[in-house]
Amino acid sequence: KKDIFTLKRRLLSAAKNLSTMGNKQNKFLKDPEIKKQLDKFDKLELIILHKIFLDLSSRDYEVLNKETFLRFFPLTGLWGERFFEKFDTRRTGHLKFPEFVKGIRRCCKSSDEEKIQFLFELYDTNNDGFIEKKDMITMFYNIPKQYLNFISDELPPVRKIGNLADLPRKSLTHLVEEAEK
Repeated sequence: KKDIFTLKRRLLSAAKNLSTMGNKQNKFLKDPEIKKQLDKFDKLELIILHKIFLDLSSRDYEVLNKETFLRFFPLTGLWGERFFEKFDTRRTGHLKFPEFVKGIRRCCKSSDEEKIQFLFELYDTNNDGFIEKKDMITMFYNIPKQYLNFISDELPPVRKIGNLADLPRKSLTHLVEEAEK
């Protein structure tokens, strides 16, 4: 959660460095897919997102590959893969600007219900529309170490161990079963 919100800092930084942009540079705002996002983003936010996207992407093709995306959103392992997969709605292995904006909107500018749906999709590892016990265990075992500090005080064994991979599978299964009650 903390790293996702570093996007806000990056957006503010980009806004400070934003020079006056001409109509040619703002032509992307005429894209019908981008116009749909104007209900959640104002024009300046979209211009800043476009600048960030261009800085990250291959300017020749205006696409953002997974490797660069994962450097911008530093989620490791399965979490990073799942996060990118939820942005890559065309399933091409790279993002175009409309997909990038839609993904940012889902994470930062959507209703609580939409954010919950996004998280549900992250946890649904086999994309079958259900979160099963094996999905929960898989995602728990793959929580990056740097995020373990955010785990509730109600789970002292996890905090003490410091890495869910060190937690015996039986204990993790027990945590998931307790959550089901």
